[in-house]
Amino acid sequence: VSHELRTPLTLTIGPLEDLRSRAGGDPQVERWLDIALRNARRLLRLVNQILDVAKLEAGAMRLAPRPLDLAPFTRGVVAAFAPVAERKGLCLTVETPDALPGAFDADAVEKVLTNLLSNAIKFTPDGGAVHVALSSDRGAARLLVRDSGPGIPPDQLAHVFERFYQADESTTRTQPGTGIGLSLVRELVELHGGTVAVEGGSAGTTFTARIPPGVVAGGGVATGDLAGAPSIAAQVAVEHAARAARPSDDARGDDVPTLLVVDDSADLRGYIRDHFAPRFRVLEAADGAEGIALARRHLPDVVLSDVMMPGTDGHALVRALRGSAETDFLAVVLLTAQAGDEQRLDGLERGADEYLTKPFEMRELDVRVRNLIAARRRLRDRFARPPAGGGDVRAAAPAGVAPADQAYMARVRDAIRRGLADPDFGVGELADAVAQDRSHLFRRVRQLFGEPPSDLLRRMRVEAGERLLLGERSATVTDVAYAVGFNSLSYFCRCFQEAYGVTPAAYRSRAPVARE
Repeated sequence: VSHELRTPLTLTIGPLEDLRSRAGGDPQVERWLDIALRNARRLLRLVNQILDVAKLEAGAMRLAPRPLDLAPFTRGVVAAFAPVAERKGLCLTVETPDALPGAFDADAVEKVLTNLLSNAIKFTPDGGAVHVALSSDRGAARLLVRDSGPGIPPDQLAHVFERFYQADESTTRTQPGTGIGLSLVRELVELHGGTVAVEGGSAGTTFTARIPPGVVAGGGVATGDLAGAPSIAAQVAVEHAARAARPSDDARGDDVPTLLVVDDSADLRGYIRDHFAPRFRVLEAADGAEGIALARRHLPDVVLSDVMMPGTDGHALVRALRGSAETDFLAVVLLTAQAGDEQRLDGLERGADEYLTKPFEMRELDVRVRNLIAARRRLRDRFARPPAGGGDVRAAAPAGVAPADQAYMARVRDAIRRGLADPDFGVGELADAVAQDRSHLFRRVRQLFGEPPSDLLRRMRVEAGERLLLGERSATVTDVAYAVGFNSLSYFCRCFQEAYGVTPAAYRSRAPVARE
């Protein structure tokens, strides 16, 4: 059920977000898209709540307390509701201490606070007020959410935490509900060893949750900073992916990053392809077996794979890629509807570089793909060094070449070595470096080196890659490709195989470990 619901939700929310960002300022279109997005996200929240209830009923939900400062965490959750409160003209306030560290399950606390806040805002009339307060209460965290809505009749207060129970629609409900949220709040708080209470009447409603800190794995109550992955907003500043190669006579049209998308949903593959196609060469596979074959044939820079697929699933794909020296260095991102921590950790432990839950935000996927590529390219600073005391295999000037021509050849080779690690260093940049126009450079290089400038550039890059493969054993094939200025791993491997007759991985495995 999770898989069947989350995939279509991805294909609803993602395109709607893209359309919303391109609405072009038309108020009517923006309003319609806002309505569609708001209801699609509401449906997603409902799906998640139903799944959480099923886990709780089965006794399958386990908390994972980690170091967490609840003060900034609470302020962040409340801030996410500010636009909704502003649209209703509500006064939304939050009061927290400077810090309240402890060990809490961040996901459970967020669900508790989100449900309480969502209810408060939903049932408070326009122009009302919602107040959130966090404090310490005898070693536990005390979370209070108060609204100025119509309140809950005293005879109904005892039932508000019962599953599927809803207060009298005519007096307290301004929107339809399901009666799941508050039941989930109580069960999550109690699972955390805490209590939740409600006070109501004609002057609004106040919910108070008392949540004691848990124990971090290994023992002890954590008091450190918030654990877990950094927010996507903090990662957006990471460098952009490689720009598409500029059209020129250096024949680098194939030298753009390659992305392989493996998913049994043609719609999802198409959505991802449309997003990445302007900057990547995108390959598609409908199942894991086809994905493995394409990965071995094309050596993509990043593989995006679903987990649950007929036949060969995403975990089997990761095992196959990690089990071969020809593909063990490929970056793999798993996309799945399995949202639990255990499934996510299982995917990472099997060798995936990233693990994203459907429905994912396309901006987040884009950032994570760019980060994976950028991390490899940052190794250029480490590996992109001119070779000690030498040039390439054909560096020596032919016999009988005039001294002036020898000096020119040395200047060209030196210019290429200096720009070797820069993927944007092409024939035009080489012409600037040796102070010649392109046509003059083409004639002189062809006359003295016996090949056009584009071939000379590519050959010297491949030869530098060969030296790095043997001299820097800790560098992967991907690291080497980026270090010598290739944007595309598959293009580097193709050029290398044309030059040496074998793939880079096979060449390294056959070579002696030490090299004089």
